[in-house]
Amino acid sequence: MKYLLAILLCAGTAQAQYRYNLYTVSGTNASVSATNATTYNAAADVGPSSRADIQFVYKLTTNNAANLNQNVTATFDSSCDGNYYTNQFSISLAANSNNIVWMRTNVWVTNSAWLRLVSVTNGNAVAVTNMVIKVGNKIGL
Repeated sequence: MKYLLAILLCAGTAQAQYRYNLYTVSGTNASVSATNATTYNAAADVGPSSRADIQFVYKLTTNNAANLNQNVTATFDSSCDGNYYTNQFSISLAANSNNIVWMRTNVWVTNSAWLRLVSVTNGNAVAVTNMVIKVGNKIGL
């Protein structure tokens, strides 16, 4: 019993040492026009961690159009020094009419100190609104 209690206490202590630095790389009122791309080039420092946490939230401006379930795609790239960016990757999230949709995922950033949101592409017939994209890094331990 003492052994189990010691494990639980140690696990609770280690968990409390994690903190997140969150960087909002696109604003709350950001919008992306229908079937269009918007360029951002906003960077976040993710250096002290091996994985970055990406949060992606948006909704469409209306439900008065057909086929409002297409992907909205955020494209990122990474950098070791904050000047030269390579290794582009994308995450996509399908719309659900004009309901709020969201996702949260982790990406490996072992060899990168910076992640940059390059652009967001909207495949739907209406604009995206209330879009928030955050990049977080886990620090501590």
